[in-house]
Amino acid sequence: METKLRHGWAVFLASVVLVSCHPAPPSAPALRAGLSQDGRVLEIQADDASPIVAAELRPDNVEPIPARKIDVIRPLPLREERPGVGVGASGGSSSGIDLGMSFRVPLGQDRRPRLIRSTALIDLPENYRRGGGIVRITFADDNGERRVVDLPAP
Repeated sequence: METKLRHGWAVFLASVVLVSCHPAPPSAPALRAGLSQDGRVLEIQADDASPIVAAELRPDNVEPIPARKIDVIRPLPLREERPGVGVGASGGSSSGIDLGMSFRVPLGQDRRPRLIRSTALIDLPENYRRGGGIVRITFADDNGERRVVDLPAP
């Protein structure tokens, strides 16, 4: 019985260490693109680990139209986890007093990507035909590595 209990704890601890050290997989950006109420501005909004650095509408048979404005909202930095110790006591007059102690040890960094909200605005030409062409969005991380995503134009 004692061997099974030790084996169970060893498997549990190994699982916790493996899960906490494994980096989160990269995910595709959450993108939304739509026209303003008056139909004269295309608004692109992205929630991604990297901000939008460029966006352009590429209508069929027309020169690309770059974004007029790009806004980036960066999240606050993550709070750093530190080791900790807790001491507690509980009990009553007839049962005595039970003392307890707990330890908190961070098992790795929080490797989840922090989402950055970016918004790009593109002014549409008067003769824009809805649904023609693509919207090309360029993201760049802090190291300058670029990633391009193409969406069908609304």
